[in-house]
Amino acid sequence: MKALVCYGDGKMEFEDIPKPQVIPGHALIKVKATGICGTDRSIFAGEGPPWTKYPIVPGHEVSGTIEMISSDDRYFNIGDNVAVDNYLRCGLCWYCKNGHYFLCDHHAEVGMTINGGFAEYCLVPCTNLVPVPENVSVFDAVLTEPVANALRACRAARISFDSTVVVLGCGPLAVLVALVAKLMGAKVIIVGRGNRLKRIRNMDLDVIIDSSKQDWITEIHKATNQQKVDVVFDITGSSKLVCSAIGLLRKKGRVILMGVSKNNAEIPMMDIVLKEIELLGKVSGMGYFEEAINLMTTRRIDPSLVITHTYPLDNFFDALKAEQERFEGAIKISIVQD
Repeated sequence: MKALVCYGDGKMEFEDIPKPQVIPGHALIKVKATGICGTDRSIFAGEGPPWTKYPIVPGHEVSGTIEMISSDDRYFNIGDNVAVDNYLRCGLCWYCKNGHYFLCDHHAEVGMTINGGFAEYCLVPCTNLVPVPENVSVFDAVLTEPVANALRACRAARISFDSTVVVLGCGPLAVLVALVAKLMGAKVIIVGRGNRLKRIRNMDLDVIIDSSKQDWITEIHKATNQQKVDVVFDITGSSKLVCSAIGLLRKKGRVILMGVSKNNAEIPMMDIVLKEIELLGKVSGMGYFEEAINLMTTRRIDPSLVITHTYPLDNFFDALKAEQERFEGAIKISIVQD
């Protein structure tokens, strides 16, 4: 089968590799769609998460159709459309047994530890399959993992109908966090730059600030009538932005950190302690995949707002260039296969 193989030194190429054979407890997925994620870029460069094993077929945002399945599975059938919960787990450690399976002591992941979705097929444990209802396109279901990620973060932020929320960043995850926060009743302010903002202005968000043209702190003060905000989500990984944003928070406010950075921040300890600010790191959608599918089933999250461009697998490198250059304000780019 055709697969994109990544060697961890910036080298990636299409290769003809063996089609996976079904083993007990697993299903062979005919891949229909795979999203390009910021994490993929780090994997391509050889800087992926510590559980990444090279060479690897990347792609962890995956949806497709079951082509073959282990005879011991009782829940799925050949031909079912599924999304993939990409977080593999042992089920035995303390974290797994307490529902924190992304933090499994033996964490592994589709597209990082085992071959993922930038291929014609991938082999996935049946425990990691999420059913896709008939009224959701299997191509739209590729958004399940990032929607779950956004939903879990918003739940952790304890957003309510009187919350004011600031989202720093305008990439796919930032947009989904903003849309979910809006669904939960918040007033949502998103801060970003570039052509993506043109698309975001067509979404039902309250305030959109272009930080390349406006002083974003000043604009937030105007938008809130000088009132403090309840929650700040940082998707950028910029310690400078996070430290500035902490000053926007009310007492008992919350910062949700979702952007990954190797740089450490000198945080304003006085504000955090005296105002009892909460800082939470959130990095996965574990436990929220089914609910994420439901948001798309009911169209409360419209995938067409986020999946702005699709490319066939053969044109992967064109898609990657478009993603890197934010071609036409691209938000989420998906690799699709018939």
